[in-house]
Amino acid sequence: MSVTHEEIVRSCMGLLSRVEIRKRRGGNLEPVFLTAYQIWILLQEEGNPICQVLKNEYGTAVGKGGGENVGPAQRIGVALEASDLIETYHLDVRRLSLPGIKPSGSSCGLFRIKEMVERKDSIRGRVISEWKYADKPNWNIDKTIVVCKKVDSEFEHRGSCPAPAFREAIKSKRNQYIRTWVYGCHFPWINPR
Repeated sequence: MSVTHEEIVRSCMGLLSRVEIRKRRGGNLEPVFLTAYQIWILLQEEGNPICQVLKNEYGTAVGKGGGENVGPAQRIGVALEASDLIETYHLDVRRLSLPGIKPSGSSCGLFRIKEMVERKDSIRGRVISEWKYADKPNWNIDKTIVVCKKVDSEFEHRGSCPAPAFREAIKSKRNQYIRTWVYGCHFPWINPR
C-alpha cells in the first residue's frame, strides 16, 4: 500500500497547527517554521499512525549516508512542498552541520500552514481552520465547544489569552456563558451571519 501526499499532509496538519507562535518586530504574531526532519521526530513522539506507514514504505534513514534517496523525513518534505495548504521556504544548508546529522542536499525545506500567517491569532480563527482541515464536518454546538476549549488551552500553553472572559468562564465552569460565547462567534456550521 502506497501512502499518498494527501495522507501525509493530513497527518501533519494537527502538528503544524500547534507550532510555537512568536512575536515579530512590530508586534505581529506568527507561527515558526519546522523542517521535515523536525516534523518527522515530532510525529513519532506523538505516536502518529502515519509514522509506521512511512517506516514500512521508506525505512528509517534520514540525511546523507542514510543509504536511501527517500526516507520518511524526505517524503514528508516532498508532500508538504507539493501542498497548497503549506507555506514553504528553503534554507541553504551547505555549511550547516548538526551533531550526527549531515544534510542530504544543499537546501532544506521549512514548512508551516499558509492560513496561519493570514488569519488573526484568535480562538474563532483557529477553530475555523481546524474545521476546514477536518474536511468541514457537521459539528454540533457541543463538539464546537470542545474544540474551542482545546484551542484556548493551546493558547494558554503558549502564554497567550485572546479571549480572557471565555477562559475565565471555562475555569469557573459557567457553561451557559460558554455556550452563548460560542454561538456569538457565528461559526459557519452552527449559525452563520
